[in-house]
Amino acid sequence: MNISLNIRKLREANRLTQNDIAERLGIDGSNYAKQEKRGNKLSIEQVEKIADALGVSMKVLIFGDKEDNNQILVETKLEQVKKLTDLNDQYLHTIKVLTEILEDFKKHDKEFKDNITSLKSALLNDLSRLEKIELSLKSMPLESVNCDTDEVTYRDTLLLCCQELKAIYNGLVKSIV
Repeated sequence: MNISLNIRKLREANRLTQNDIAERLGIDGSNYAKQEKRGNKLSIEQVEKIADALGVSMKVLIFGDKEDNNQILVETKLEQVKKLTDLNDQYLHTIKVLTEILEDFKKHDKEFKDNITSLKSALLNDLSRLEKIELSLKSMPLESVNCDTDEVTYRDTLLLCCQELKAIYNGLVKSIV
């Protein structure tokens, strides 16, 4: 009856470290390591706490009952499968949420691209109109004899405005990729 060996075997069968058990017991890892080594010198209270931490009866911990050990292993494996199933469900839920977000993004991205395309088309149409207005202003006949100074100033101001607007529109069109 080697309690120390039984404790270690049960702990390892459950894939637990000494620190894992220490955490369950609420004690320091080095303190637990000493308890595990002491085995036969443990108090009944300490044996009971370690058995609870390992999820076994005191009988299994003390005598190492093989039937109970096998049952513990099966229960441990079932617990691990349940945890993996839960993780898988969480993973699938996360994938579903991310897929919904991606689809929503694609929808909004398409709308955004369509809006940008429409904006660019409108800007190009306006730019074309400005060029026609500019050509029309440049070709406006001004007779040097009957030319009124105000008419020349007005025409030149309109031409200047057209050129400035064209520069702004060209900048906007270039900035839309």
